Parts: sequence; C-alpha cells; structure tokens
Amino acid sequence: MKNKVLILVIVILVLQFSLFLILKNVLNRDISNELQKKNIQTEIKINAAISSLFLVSDFAFDELINREDVLKLYSKAHLSDAKTQKEIRDSLYILMKDLYSNLKSKNIKQLHFHLPDNTSFLRFHRPEKFGDNLTDIRYSVKMANKTKSIQSGFEEGRVTNGFRYVFPLSYNNTHIGTVEASFSFEAVKQQLKILGIDNSTLLIPKSLVETIDFAEEQHNYEISLISGAYCIEKQFSHYLSDTTGILEKIDKELKDKIKDKLEQNNSFSTYLEINDEYYTSNFVSIKNFENKHVAYIVTYELDNHISIFQKEHYIQLGFGIVLSLVLVILFWMYFNYNQKIKENNKILNKLNQDKDRFISILAHDLKNPFNSLLGFTDLLLMNIREYDIQEIESIVEMLNQASKSTYNLLVDLLSWAQAQSGKLPFEPTNLIFEDLYNEVVAPLKINSKNISITYIEEVPTKVVADANMVKTILRNLISNAIKFTNNNGEIKVIAEQDSNAVTITVSDNGIGMAEQNKNKLFDCITLLTTEGTNGECGTGLGLPLCKEFVEKHGGKIWVESELGKGSDFKFTLPLYDDRQQDK
Repeated sequence: MKNKVLILVIVILVLQFSLFLILKNVLNRDISNELQKKNIQTEIKINAAISSLFLVSDFAFDELINREDVLKLYSKAHLSDAKTQKEIRDSLYILMKDLYSNLKSKNIKQLHFHLPDNTSFLRFHRPEKFGDNLTDIRYSVKMANKTKSIQSGFEEGRVTNGFRYVFPLSYNNTHIGTVEASFSFEAVKQQLKILGIDNSTLLIPKSLVETIDFAEEQHNYEISLISGAYCIEKQFSHYLSDTTGILEKIDKELKDKIKDKLEQNNSFSTYLEINDEYYTSNFVSIKNFENKHVAYIVTYELDNHISIFQKEHYIQLGFGIVLSLVLVILFWMYFNYNQKIKENNKILNKLNQDKDRFISILAHDLKNPFNSLLGFTDLLLMNIREYDIQEIESIVEMLNQASKSTYNLLVDLLSWAQAQSGKLPFEPTNLIFEDLYNEVVAPLKINSKNISITYIEEVPTKVVADANMVKTILRNLISNAIKFTNNNGEIKVIAEQDSNAVTITVSDNGIGMAEQNKNKLFDCITLLTTEGTNGECGTGLGLPLCKEFVEKHGGKIWVESELGKGSDFKFTLPLYDDRQQDK
C-alpha cells in the first residue's frame, strides 16, 4: 500500500510539473502569436503610409514636373558644356523654385534631377551640391536611366536617406535623364500617426551612414540606444516627444535582448514589462531597390493583450493543479480500463492517419492536372466564338491529353492505396526511361509560369522498374520543381548511368532551400510544407511517397540544394543491361 501511495504522490508531482510546462508553452505560444500579429499589422500600416506618399509623388510628377517648359529646358543639359549646364541649372532652379516649396508642404523633401549618365545635375534641397556621379551610390537612379522605367522604394543617399520615386524623363522621344521626388521618414511618421501609431523611429546602419553620406551631413545622425550598429536622424528622433522617458527606457532594455535578432535583418516584434505595463516594439525590415536590408522602422505600442494572457495563465495553472489531483484519482481507479482504451486508441489513430495520408496525397497529386483541365475549359469558354476550328481542335487535344493524364494519375493513386494495404503488386519490367518521362511531362509542360522542361541523356537509358511507381516519382519531383521555380525558369531532367545503376536528376534554377530543411523533406511524420513562388500550397506527402517507391526498387533518393541557387533531386533505379540479357 505504501508503494502505491508513493507512486500516486510521484504521479501527482510529475503531472503538476507537466501541467506547468504545458501552460507555460501555451502562454509563450499566445504571446508569440500576438507578436506575429502585431508585426504583420504594423507592416501593413507602414506599407499603406508609404503608398499614400508615393501617390503624392506620382501626382506631383504628372501635374507639375512632366511639363513642356521643364522638359524642353532640361533636354539640353546632358549635351551641353559646363558653362551652358550652369545656365540651364540656374534657369531650372528659378523655374521650379516655387514648385519645390509647394512640394515641401506636401512632405516631398527632395527634388533631384540626374543626367542620363547618373550624374547629379540639380538638388533643390542642396543646389550647391552637383556634378557627383551616382552610379555606384544610387541604384534607383542607375536603373531608372537604364530601363527607362519608374523606380520606387527606400534608398540610402549622400545627403539623406529616404523613400524615393525616380521618374525617367524624355523629350521628343529622347531619354534626357531622370528626376527624383522623395520624402523623409518624418512624412511616414505623420502618416503612421493618422493610422494610430504614435511613436516610431527609423534605424539606419551606422556603416551605411559612414560609407555613403557626405562627410558634412553625418552630424545629422546619432547612435541609437538600441544598438551601437544603428543610427537615428536627430531631427526625427522619437525621444524628442518622449516626455515620460519611457521610450528611452524601452530602447536601453532592448539592447541586449534583441542583439541577435537585429543581426538577422528580418522583421520581428518583442515585448517588455515596464512599470507593470507591457509594451510591444515592432521592428519592420526595410529593403532597398536591390532587395537588401538597409533599415528598420520601429514602432512602440502599449499592449493590453499580453497582460491578459499572463492573468489567464495563472488562473489556468491554479485550476489545473486542482484538476490534476482529480485526474490522478480517476486514473488510479480506472487504470486497467484506461490501458485497454489506450491500446485501442493507438490502433484507431494509426488507421486514421493512414486514411488522412491517402486523402492528402490524392488531393496533392490531382491538383495540378485539374488546374490544367480547368484552365483549358475556361480558355475555350471565353474564346470559342473567336477561335477557328484548328484552334478549337488544338485545345480539345490538350484537354483530352490532360484528361488521360489525370485518369492515369488516379489509377496510380488507387494503386498506392493498395500498396498500403499490401495488395499492390510490384512488377518491375524492362523499360525505356525516356518513354516514361514523355508520358509524365506532357501535361506539366503547359504551366502558367512558362517554365521550360527539357530531357537530357548521353545514351538511351533502360531501367528495370515498375512503370506506375516511376511515373509517380517523376510527376511529384517535376511538379515540385515547377512549384519552387520562378516564372520563365528552367527545369532539366537528366539521366546518367554507370555499370550498376541509373541516376535520374530533376534539376531546377528555383529558390532552393535551407540546409536544415533537407533532412525533413522525405519524412512522412514531419511533413514539411512550404509555399511555392506563386503561393502554391502542398501537403508535404509527395516526397515521402517518392522515397517509399524508390526504396521499393532498392534505390535511394536525396537532394542537393542551396538557398537562391535551385535544387537537384536525384534518385537511382536498377539498370537494364542488354549484355546480361543476351547471356
């Protein structure tokens, strides 16, 4: 009896400790979700603020800058000598001086003309600064001159950093340079206040300020209390309106807490408890025209949700302790009965997981063919009265091909269900691999991303394999390559053979993957799922299915990939050797 009591006490203690850990995890999860939501909401508001200001720049260009008198005068600048350029610069400044004053009242801080070779011609905010070439400093100016298209976004500058709108200029169908209308963070800050964010600041890497800004402009910055690696502009400092000193206190306490996160250059949110109140700080990564992290916009908000989560946590913990005692008693009373239930539950869970797995695979593998069918029928419905008989026949041919492919896919998947029940026969035969490839790739070549798919082999490749299984493997790997490859990308299917086996490679020039994800791809328990380049979703079951079928052939499957450098999925199949057959 004493042993039973001791066991009961140990069970109670373990259960209570486990309950504490569970509730702590729940609290951390709720806070993490709250911070993620805050960061997303903040990013949306920041984008809305910047977009509204870009509209002002767009209007200013169309109505005030892109005028006959301005363009005619400026069209001569890039072909003139220094003396004539000075005359044009002075005339342009006089012509648009009042306009620039009007633009400043609309929060446009900079009006800057550049020559076609990216040389600064006239800075209205610093008219005495001109003649410096911006090719290696201002990517937006270089691209606007090069592509003759509008460039918009955040960018570092020699005088100041800002959100820039760079317009190409032309006169009589001749490109004559570019003009920039940009606004400072103060304008964004004002828009954020309208959207309900009262406190915000802009963090600029100290290294950028020291590298890019004119030396005489660097005094406009001071080191942030958050990190010695970042600066803030003095005139826009959030501390100026911080009458209670709470923002300074938050930044000082954040310094050690977020050091590692800052170095990752990604958006994130965090929180602090100060004077019994919770404050969230939301760091939104700002990228330049080259998609490189160059700043953080940081916002500060009082957050009552986290306080509520904390109170709920302690209530749940107290209730859980009482409940755990009751559960232990019930557990003791019905120990034998519950053991039986657990055994039955394991069996039921296994059956349920198998069912869910099959349904998920069915949805996963049927999605792409049905997309093709729907796309062709939509195209036919919208244009049937305009198409001639040859165009209709062509589409009907593709519909017929896609339908056959979908039917074959359904047969394959039903065969997989038989395999799980032990009823699917494994029937390897001598096959020409290119024939299998052609059957699989035909419907996949017609894809909305305009991705090319090519087949490469040095010699005709023959394998000993089950045709249905190999087609399922190829279909999944090529579909995945399409999913994670950008529009107009390229996929190659390569067959190589040695004396023992054939190695098939499905190679793409897509987005690649991180090292830590490689080992999870073929795990049917982890089921790693990632969105494609156009937001495509998947179940994560395709690759585990490929692994199962490859290993059925005695082969192996693996991936070689780096982020941003594409992926190579490789698997091996037994080689059919004509010489051995002859013997």
